[in-house]
Amino acid sequence: ALKLCAPGIPDIYQGTEYLDLSLVDPDNRRPVDYPRRAQTLANSDAGDPDNRKQGLIAQLLAVRRAHPDLFRRGSYEPLAPEGADSDHLIAFARLSGDQALVVAAPRLVAHLLKADGTYRESAFQGATLPLPAGYAWTHLQDGTPAGDDSAGLDVGAALQAYTLILLQGDRTG
Repeated sequence: ALKLCAPGIPDIYQGTEYLDLSLVDPDNRRPVDYPRRAQTLANSDAGDPDNRKQGLIAQLLAVRRAHPDLFRRGSYEPLAPEGADSDHLIAFARLSGDQALVVAAPRLVAHLLKADGTYRESAFQGATLPLPAGYAWTHLQDGTPAGDDSAGLDVGAALQAYTLILLQGDRTG
């Protein structure tokens, strides 16, 4: 998400749309299984890490295609989370006219996780992410409202529901 939404041109190696934990140089490529990638993109399974990564890439590329000015000419504004564990979150906004996007990704969180890989209940509790004012915010993943921009986003609640924070903003008033 960071790579696809930060300023610049996202560089994704062909064939790395899946989770790849190999230690092989991406320039030393193996043949890409295109039929499998087309099948998994068409039949997403949220429980499969390959599908989640490929689906996220497809979703963010669709956002880039739908809002080209946001990514070509939109401003980049770092956001400073506040509260518990806020130093374990990197966040920024992209703003252009009536459109906005907020991306926040956890970092260095191993000590905040339970054995099953989910966050401890205390992780990020009370942390807030200030949101640029003047936008109605929704979670990009499912379209649910993300709350009031004046109060900021409840980071703990958002990360219990989503792997990372992706908010789409539409200018109000």
